Amino acid sequence: PYTVTPHVAFVKPEAEEVKYRAKEAKFLLSFAVNRTNLLPEYMDNPTELAKLHTMIDELHTDKTITINRLDIIGYASPEGTLAHNKKLSEGRAIALRDYMASRYEFPKKLYHIEFGGENWDGLVEALSAIDMEYKDEVLQIIRDIPIESGREKKLMDLHRGEPFRFMLKNIFPSLHIAICRVNYNVRNFNVDEAKEII
Repeated sequence: PYTVTPHVAFVKPEAEEVKYRAKEAKFLLSFAVNRTNLLPEYMDNPTELAKLHTMIDELHTDKTITINRLDIIGYASPEGTLAHNKKLSEGRAIALRDYMASRYEFPKKLYHIEFGGENWDGLVEALSAIDMEYKDEVLQIIRDIPIESGREKKLMDLHRGEPFRFMLKNIFPSLHIAICRVNYNVRNFNVDEAKEII
């Protein structure tokens, strides 16, 4: 009878001299109404900022890591005018950038600021995780009505404003989010270099 003799081949992958990595953390930073100044002791900010410090410190003290870029994105909740919310998102992103710059000696060129504007994606995500009356109608308006065509007004008018008032109280405060994304390289050291680090 015909028999098959398997042959095992091992292919050694090429070693990466430099590994490119990115790490992202999302921080729920609370701001006073219509304010852009970041208060470290305000509400739950101490906990959120501690997460930021932990992430940066772990990367910053590792000799094998080179941080290449720090992306900071600020968001505002949807209530209010589009122009005003854009201004709030800008101010909040800059406030986080200034906070980090006052504590870490990163070159200014590493910081890249993005203005997220109104956090509609965050609202959809939050709605998917809770039970709320008229939720399907709210999601349909968000999906079908462009922002420029009066999406917020449609939500405010829906069922005499009941779902909008619920979101205003229970969801919108959680949409003031700052995201910090860190892009970095991990260098592979040879044996002698590794001994020096250890």
